[in-house]
Amino acid sequence: MVSCATNNVSVDSLPTGAKVEVRRMDGSKRVPAGETPLALSSSQLESLVEGSGPILIFFEKDGYIPQNVLLTEVDSSFDLKLNIRLNKRTDLPESDGDEDEQEALLKEASEAKLKNELISELFDSQNLAREGNYDVALERLEKLREKEPRLSVIHELKGGIYLLKNDFVRALSSFREAVRYEPNNPETRNIIQYIEKRLGSGRLPANTSGGGN
Repeated sequence: MVSCATNNVSVDSLPTGAKVEVRRMDGSKRVPAGETPLALSSSQLESLVEGSGPILIFFEKDGYIPQNVLLTEVDSSFDLKLNIRLNKRTDLPESDGDEDEQEALLKEASEAKLKNELISELFDSQNLAREGNYDVALERLEKLREKEPRLSVIHELKGGIYLLKNDFVRALSSFREAVRYEPNNPETRNIIQYIEKRLGSGRLPANTSGGGN
């Protein structure tokens, strides 16, 4: 893949100040990583857990329900941002209960599961591209784009694959779409300028949202 970023993992929580610990999936001991908001490079994460591969990130804060997120891989070609909302610990009355709060907790859990599945799909698509299975990776990413059309990293990954296929026209279209949803990404804009020079095309698109590609 084209390296469009610095391979950072940024973790934050609402509220902030949550204790962050990490460990490998092999059951090794959890290692303190700091408190949110926290930014770690992929090499720092691997150093903390003393190895590579899938990593579990744990969030804990007094008075709140602990949460964890699975990173299937940290050696990515894009910066990853994790924003976790922590729910307060509450003792629900046994007599009537708080159905609204229970429903909200179930919704939060469902959303967290979907986010983890999305992250896993992104890493799977990237690994397919690394193995040279460009078309299969593009098919996976297109399905993800249909679900999350405003997620810029999907368009960035598609653009990177098209570059590897020397399809500069589709690469430019994908990176332009990415910059619509994340206009302040200098790496993506640099890539766009590079492709435009290769193709002899015009200036960057305006910083507005648009449709899919």
